[in-house]
Amino acid sequence: MENKKSFFLFLLFIINFFTYTYVICENTPIWMKKGAYAEYRFESVHIWFLNGTRINFQDHANVVFRWECIGINETYVILNVTIAFQENGLQIKLSGNVSVELSTRRVIGSDRTIYGRTRLWLPSYPEEGDTFVMFDYPLMTAEVTDVGSFCRGTPQGAQCVFNIEGSGNVQSWSVLFDGSYDVDTGVAISFDTSHEPLLDALGVYEAGLSGTMTFSGTNIDLGPRNIWPEVMYALLCSIPVWVFVVIFTIIHRRRKRNRI
Repeated sequence: MENKKSFFLFLLFIINFFTYTYVICENTPIWMKKGAYAEYRFESVHIWFLNGTRINFQDHANVVFRWECIGINETYVILNVTIAFQENGLQIKLSGNVSVELSTRRVIGSDRTIYGRTRLWLPSYPEEGDTFVMFDYPLMTAEVTDVGSFCRGTPQGAQCVFNIEGSGNVQSWSVLFDGSYDVDTGVAISFDTSHEPLLDALGVYEAGLSGTMTFSGTNIDLGPRNIWPEVMYALLCSIPVWVFVVIFTIIHRRRKRNRI
């Protein structure tokens, strides 16, 4: 009896282990190659640095955040990461090269410090309820809450997306993992900037995202665009024109009848 119980517990452990491993195991994105880049624009109310200092903007600063692959091998990719703030005559630009382990998305600084797992991309084609590891110490995850129900605008037109949700604390810093990702590639369409490891490597805890983030540029092939949002938008924009044509036609016919 004890042998059967031990075997059952062992079997349960093996099943849980492989299920958990399946959830957190990630493949190298096939689109990642030298020269691949993504660029995002948004407005900022402040810059909050990891050392605790903070710069507040009187007006909203315009921000450009960009990463570009400048080197890659089977294990790591080297990204040039840049974030630039501009408010009136004030300009602040931070830039540096950061290593990312492809199989885990772990961001590794020049001093070998592990900052966490970047959320600038995730595995493509997830299923609702899938869980991705976002930080290792402490362990924090984000869950896929929706897949393909709606589209978001990108530099290559409307693309179907999946969403993630999660939160936690890292050394008393609050972290959110809300974001939208292209279904075909896993590239981020929008994301929360708090404690993003690529920014942490530049010394920035929070980039002060205010309002909506725009996915402004990329040379990564995001796959077929979804034309229906564009068709619906075109139809909505054409409604005033059709209303004018109908009204004009009715008035013209009435005048013609009155003359007769």
